[in-house]
Amino acid sequence: MGEESLMLKVKRFYEDINVERTSEGLKFSLLFESYKIRDPCSKKVYGFPEGHVAVIYDSKHKHLGFPFVEEKYSHPCLPKFDVKKQTVDIGPHFYEKDIKHLSVEKKVLLTLRMAKRVLTEHAAGCEYAWHRISSKAFDKYKLG
Repeated sequence: MGEESLMLKVKRFYEDINVERTSEGLKFSLLFESYKIRDPCSKKVYGFPEGHVAVIYDSKHKHLGFPFVEEKYSHPCLPKFDVKKQTVDIGPHFYEKDIKHLSVEKKVLLTLRMAKRVLTEHAAGCEYAWHRISSKAFDKYKLG
C-alpha cells in the first residue's frame, strides 16, 4: 500500500488520528486527554496532563516503529522525566502475537490505542512504575 493510500484510509476511518509526512516516514498521532491514576500502594492520586502518542511508519521498509509521547512528558511508565519523544512500552507480545497479521492501518490504530491505554489506564507491563511515582519528580502531579 502506498503512502497516499494509507494516509487517506487512516483519515477516512479513524477521525481521531492525525497523519503527517516527516523525514522518517508517516507520523500518526492520537491525543489523550488529561487523566488521573491512583497509586495502589499509597492510595495517592496523581493528575497528568493531556498529550499525544505517536508512531512512525516507514513505508519504504514497511516498518512500524515503537509508539512514543510527542511532548516533554513525565509518567511512571516512561524512562525519563520531562523528555520529548519517549518510547511507550506496550510489551513485546503485543507486536509478536497480537497485531502481526493485521493491515498497516489497523496496526497503527491498535499501537496508538495501546500506548494511550498504558499511560492513561496504567495497562501493560510497567512493573517498575509504582515505586517510581513516589519520587519527588512526581510531586507536581499529586492531587489533594
